[in-house]
Amino acid sequence: MNFLERIEAALLSDDPYIQHYAVSILQDSHLATPSTLFIALEAYDRKLPTIFPSTILPHIDFLPVDEDGVLELISRLENDKRNKGWYLNLLKNAETSVLLKYGDQLSAYLDAEFLKELRSLPELDEEGLFMKLASVANDLDNGMPSHTLFQLGKRIVKEMIDRGIIEDWEVENALSEISEYSFTTFIGMFQIYMAGELHTESVIPELIKLLNRDDSDEALEEISSALIKIGTDEVVLEAEKIALIEDSFIYTLDVLAKIKSTEAEKALMRLWNKTEDITIKTIIADALCQHLSVEAIPLLEKQMEEGYDSLMADLEESFYANLVLNGIAHPALYEMRKNLTEREKRIRDAFSPTVKEDKVGRNDPCPCGSGKKYKKCCL
Repeated sequence: MNFLERIEAALLSDDPYIQHYAVSILQDSHLATPSTLFIALEAYDRKLPTIFPSTILPHIDFLPVDEDGVLELISRLENDKRNKGWYLNLLKNAETSVLLKYGDQLSAYLDAEFLKELRSLPELDEEGLFMKLASVANDLDNGMPSHTLFQLGKRIVKEMIDRGIIEDWEVENALSEISEYSFTTFIGMFQIYMAGELHTESVIPELIKLLNRDDSDEALEEISSALIKIGTDEVVLEAEKIALIEDSFIYTLDVLAKIKSTEAEKALMRLWNKTEDITIKTIIADALCQHLSVEAIPLLEKQMEEGYDSLMADLEESFYANLVLNGIAHPALYEMRKNLTEREKRIRDAFSPTVKEDKVGRNDPCPCGSGKKYKKCCL
């Protein structure tokens, strides 16, 4: 059983904490395949209790969707109106060509302007696509921040790649120019996205250099995503070199957490032994749990005993999931499960009807107590 198969099995676990952790491992890892969607939907249909203030459905909006997935989501839109919003979020992960194929059926659910934009893409020639991408980037740079607009830009990039318009040397030149500026514009973010989609290994040093500078969260997330998609041992070795630098360790360690390779796990173990910073150790410990590392279990036990930075990660949940998913009958499992159950009550209380979600900022700590930003957790 490979790593993804282990995590997909965990999605169907009767243990809600294991299900939750499986989702968190998959998020931003680019491991999931279109078949993962059907497993996650099966997990939702089983209506297991959850430590989330809601079911699994709102938290799987990153999963890829193929044609079979689109047909399944159309069926659910017709038969499960209550969860329309979550199904629509998933639909936007489908390829443009598939959405257009079922455009008539989707017209009742998708924004008319969005569908119009999608229908225009196949009609644009090479120059038209470049001009359209530049226009989208310019609108975003000039104060029109819009998730839908940003996703449209990525669809334009995908259209270019599918047609063979973009070549590796163009990405190399673009990223070289980006590094000359103090921040990354939106056209730069689209060029970084190109690098990830094309798995352009030659730009790994440039991406690492960009990851190690003060930039916007959006830019750093795109850089991290591109490195994770490329995912080679060279990415791991280059990321390890800057992983303990104060201004970049959160994103760099996340790259090492999401690349599921033996070399990435070894790099995390080496980094553990190079730092005494409790915050960095906490993030590394959580990253090792995301690898389901058995070798790291003694280190994790030691860190749990000595204390850790609970604002950065909930190591108790990570450690618990690592033990369970590795089938290790640890003597502390019962106590950890008890603690997690008690925390579930606090989570539900935090999201009681008297607490309004609009009082919690996207970048504020999540009210569930996970230590993660709200946008990266229960939002």
